[in-house]
Amino acid sequence: MNIKNQPCLVVGGGLVASRKVFMLERTGVKVTVVSPVLDPELQRQHEKSLL
Repeated sequence: MNIKNQPCLVVGGGLVASRKVFMLERTGVKVTVVSPVLDPELQRQHEKSLL
């Protein structure tokens, strides 16, 4: 299955979501995370991508 450049929604921002996001990013999908709170590693990645 070719999912490169496809949108992907991850609901939640905890540790499990963090692992999923990093795994999905390696495949080349466009990840959107919806969560009121982010895991510290996800928060750092988000802040880094905004710079």
